Amino acid sequence: GPARRGADVLAVQGRWAMSLDLYLHEGWCDHCKRFGPQLWRMNITHNLVKMATAANVYEVCWRSFGPPGDKPVVTAAQALPTVSAGIQWLDENEAIALQFEPPNGWGSYQGLRDFLREFERACIENPTAVLRSCG
Repeated sequence: GPARRGADVLAVQGRWAMSLDLYLHEGWCDHCKRFGPQLWRMNITHNLVKMATAANVYEVCWRSFGPPGDKPVVTAAQALPTVSAGIQWLDENEAIALQFEPPNGWGSYQGLRDFLREFERACIENPTAVLRSCG
């Protein structure tokens, strides 16, 4: 279904998952203290944090923690400009981004680019959805 569309980018070392799960949900209920139904989910390795930081997408992808508390709720529409700019940066700076590919082989420039393209598409399709990241 739509929540599993796109290839997941996974990284597992031993028995510990070394990855981020990023979700889009149908809102947040202050009364119930829960996220609404899941609309979309993807997974990507933490080994791409340096590349994501260079592309200026680290905060929106890795730091959109839930449930809301210290941080404000971030919607897909709010995240979209940052995600799109990150894709553009990767496209225009491939040589720089490739320098951040992890030497252990878990994660790649293409993997982050594909992840962001899928995230961008999901944000366009679900502009009022709320982001949640964990992992």
